[in-house]
Amino acid sequence: LLTWICLLSFYRPDFSKLNADFIEAFTTEKWVPGALLSIPLLSFIVNNMTLDSHGYQQIKQMSQDSLANWQKEPLQSFNHENGLTFQSGTEEAKVVLVVFADFLCPHCRAAGPSLHNFTKSHPDIKLIFKSFPLDGTCNSALQQKGDGRRCDYAFATFCSEVIAKKGWLAHDYFFDHQDLLFASNVNNMLEGFAKDSGLDLNELKSCMNTEDVRERVRLMAKEGELAQIRGTPAVFFNGKALNGGHIPAILDSIYRAQK
Repeated sequence: LLTWICLLSFYRPDFSKLNADFIEAFTTEKWVPGALLSIPLLSFIVNNMTLDSHGYQQIKQMSQDSLANWQKEPLQSFNHENGLTFQSGTEEAKVVLVVFADFLCPHCRAAGPSLHNFTKSHPDIKLIFKSFPLDGTCNSALQQKGDGRRCDYAFATFCSEVIAKKGWLAHDYFFDHQDLLFASNVNNMLEGFAKDSGLDLNELKSCMNTEDVRERVRLMAKEGELAQIRGTPAVFFNGKALNGGHIPAILDSIYRAQK
């Protein structure tokens, strides 16, 4: 726009010859349209470079702040046997990531793939998923009781692990279908999962009603309560709370600092 304003102000073209000028610009004077096109193109490139640089600086600052805060956090003790565990390598884990999450939490749904992919790419990292249902029905950290569906999905996940080592499959299924979890009947969701996973629906429901799996989820939630988590997802890197711990750049920054 500024280019055309300058042309009209200083050059004052004769519009009666505009048609001839247009033809000449694309035949003998091809540098003219090239120059005009290069201005917005160059502006676009410079703008993107500036935004990328600004974004990089923001991420760098976030990583530095997260590292500083993480170092100040108190060390928590978690039961590594109670939860879903994943590690791509076979060596002893040098880093243990513990994440507390709720199946109806949108941020938890977004965090899951980042944590899983980061763990996959680092064989010396172990990821432990612990359920922290935002419902006082099975979580003593919350006084208000809900409809119990958040607890039911947690029970179903760990029953899937107990029955057929398909806990992560249940984890992924419920997060992938999170939009339906709010509106659909729990029984319908369990039927869909049982069909997709090959689990026996009656066996799954029977397990969900046992005191063992319910106590298991309550104990996980209690761990989160004792660690004073302030929301979900809550990520702990080697026992210390890591703010923004689901962001790959922050995870990588802390990981490198431990090497």
